Amino acid sequence: MLDCGHEPSPHSSCSTGTCRLANGAAICWECSHKLALFYLGMQERTFAYLSGWSIVDWPGQPLMRVVSRTPRRNPLVRGGLVHVRAVDEAGNVWYGDGLGDGMYIRLRRKKGG
Repeated sequence: MLDCGHEPSPHSSCSTGTCRLANGAAICWECSHKLALFYLGMQERTFAYLSGWSIVDWPGQPLMRVVSRTPRRNPLVRGGLVHVRAVDEAGNVWYGDGLGDGMYIRLRRKKGG
């Protein structure tokens, strides 16, 4: 039993089905997703993963819908970057750059939106 009151989420041999919080508590992925959505509404910046036309959390649950993807050249990054604009459940617009699908992406909330 985890600190959230649930069992670990179904997982593969390369994960534990849990999320560890800063205070050391272990929660299931469903509770982790709910927590991520809650904090997303209070943040100006966030980090997640790009997966096709979605921005997802670690277990792959959607946080935002990507509305545009534009390749960007960058001499320091072989293959360049992908610039993304996305919209969260509350209608806030986010933008950021990442290396592509399945990779970590840094996003910022658009001011006034």
